[in-house]
Amino acid sequence: MALLDTFRQRLHERGRARPGDAPAPSESPSPSLRRSFGIYLLLLSLPLLVLLPLLAYNGSLLYVLGEQARESTERELRAANSALSASIQRELDRTIETLSLVAATPAMDANGIDTDRMRHLMAEVVRANLGILSLALLDRDGRVLVEVPDLGAPQGRLVTLGADKHQVFETGRPDGWTLAR
Repeated sequence: MALLDTFRQRLHERGRARPGDAPAPSESPSPSLRRSFGIYLLLLSLPLLVLLPLLAYNGSLLYVLGEQARESTERELRAANSALSASIQRELDRTIETLSLVAATPAMDANGIDTDRMRHLMAEVVRANLGILSLALLDRDGRVLVEVPDLGAPQGRLVTLGADKHQVFETGRPDGWTLAR
C-alpha cells in the first residue's frame, strides 16, 4: 500500500496526474520508481535468498545424522544379537555336556542302576545351579526310576511319553541332535 502511495505521489510531483488518478495504461513509471521498486523487491527477497540454502543445508544435515544414528543402532543390535546367541549356545553346550556326563556315570552299568548313587549325582548337578532345576531318570516304558528333587510322587509311576521321547530312546537323538558327543 505504501508503495502505491509513493508511486502516486511521484507521479503527481511530475505533473502527469492529479491526486487520486491512476496512471494511464500507456504511461510507464519513471526510471527512479522502477529502481525503487526493484530495490524493495530485492530487500524483500533477501531473507529468502539467505534462508533457503540454510534450510536446505540443515535438512540434509539432519538426514545424514539420522542415517548415521540408524546405522549405529543396527550395528549395536547385531552385536547384542551375536553376544546373546553365543551365550545361549554356551549354556546349551554346557547343559548337554553335563547331561552326557550324568548319562555316562558308572552308576548306570550293564548290571543295572545304582539308584542311590544316581540320585546323589543328580542332586549334585541340580545343586550346582547350572540352569537345570530338576532331573528324572526314566526307563523305556516311561517309569520314573530316580527323580531329583523328590516331589513326593511315588517311585515307579508311569509317565506318558510322546513319539518324540520314544525316538530319543530308540536313536539317542532328540530331533536330529546328538546327546553324546
